[in-house]
Amino acid sequence: MSRDGGRTQISGMLGESAITLSFVGIWLRLAVLAVLTAAIPFAALAWAARTRRLSPFGPVGRTVRRLTDPMLNPLVRRFGRFGVRMDSAPWWGLLLLLLAGATAIVLLDLVRQVLGDLYLASQGVGDGVLRLIVTWTFELLRLALLVRVIGSWFGWERHPIGRLAWRMTEWMLAPIRRRLPAFGAVDLSPMIAWFALAIVEQLLRRVSS
Repeated sequence: MSRDGGRTQISGMLGESAITLSFVGIWLRLAVLAVLTAAIPFAALAWAARTRRLSPFGPVGRTVRRLTDPMLNPLVRRFGRFGVRMDSAPWWGLLLLLLAGATAIVLLDLVRQVLGDLYLASQGVGDGVLRLIVTWTFELLRLALLVRVIGSWFGWERHPIGRLAWRMTEWMLAPIRRRLPAFGAVDLSPMIAWFALAIVEQLLRRVSS
């Protein structure tokens, strides 16, 4: 096989992979939506049982506690220092489920975006190298934000990966944090930085296209 033929084959594989991941992303979003839709009634019943709006000794209450306690009790032990109590644990569990689904979607989109930009670069569309640099830079920053936020829940700050994520993101989070009003133990700076990165990335991609 010639060198040009090999490049064409690799380029085709990149394009097909990006398209495939686009369809996988659609199904993943639908799956996350379905899981969350199914989890909401369970969270509501578990909350009602834990706050005694639903008798925890009745047949429904006992069934709900038997199904949800193995998942919610470790959540209370792990995140109690963040204000997670027995009565609010079902809603925190629903929030963590939402964050897990969102993280999976973001990581899939990251891979799809990189493959798509590699395909465009191989086809000579626009300034391919500049697009790759912009994409990979911002995707790495977003990944570092995710690692830092999730790591803070599990005490990974002293892990080498946690320290690396801190060094990669603190330069943009510190100025945001200084300008935000206090929200107790909740730090909104990563969320604001996430949206700011998206805006700046879109501007740079338009310039490079």
